Amino acid sequence: MIGRCYLGDVRDGLRAFAAAGVRARTCILAGSESGDVVLDPFMGSGTVAHVAQDLGRDWIGCEINPEYHAMIRERTRARGFAFDALV
Repeated sequence: MIGRCYLGDVRDGLRAFAAAGVRARTCILAGSESGDVVLDPFMGSGTVAHVAQDLGRDWIGCEINPEYHAMIRERTRARGFAFDALV
């Protein structure tokens, strides 16, 4: 079941990040093919973009909270994609 995944203590950030990546990977593989574009309208820290890139997909994302912009930029730049924040 996609949507809830409990991997120990929910306060454990590494486990929460890993669970989010697994869920994103499952959804991206089920709903797209290599070379497709994945839309993430609520990017947060950029997990979906990160996983999409790993799976050979392009991505478009939106994040209203500017506190996440630097994190998204760093995670996607390291993988050869560019994140542009439009304010």
